[in-house]
Amino acid sequence: MGSRKRLTWAALVKRTYKIDVLTCSRCGGPMTLVHVALGPAEIQTTLIALGLSPRAPPIAPARQTGVFGSFDDGPTEPWPSN
Repeated sequence: MGSRKRLTWAALVKRTYKIDVLTCSRCGGPMTLVHVALGPAEIQTTLIALGLSPRAPPIAPARQTGVFGSFDDGPTEPWPSN
């Protein structure tokens, strides 16, 4: 079995999301790593310094309707019989 070259995180993001995280979307120049926050306290401090909330947004309530209408209604038509 041959060895496969591992892709960098930037290459994986580019392949998955079709964006180049190492290139500025505004000017096209190269991006540089400024800071790596590893722990919760450091992440909170960094977010506050950037003017962002360190709290996660509230979880949205579950939707009451799905493909078949209300969850309590069940399918609107019977399943086809074989």
